[in-house]
Amino acid sequence: MRIEVRLFGPLKRYLPQNAVGQRTTLELDNEATVEELLRALNIGDIECVITANDSPVSRSHKLNDGDVVGIYPPIAGG
Repeated sequence: MRIEVRLFGPLKRYLPQNAVGQRTTLELDNEATVEELLRALNIGDIECVITANDSPVSRSHKLNDGDVVGIYPPIAGG
């Protein structure tokens, strides 16, 4: 399945060489999870906020063909 991935802030450094701007498309196995997507990008255990189709999701969320996944650095403020 094809997943569009958008990385923001310092996480953009994990985009592959063929990425356009802050986004890329990845081919994953059917029934892949967000965790598998993060491993494919070599993000692994880095803390981040993840959305699928603009809704917050967990690392165990199963992805669907055509999903758009946003990966953001953690937000801190005062």
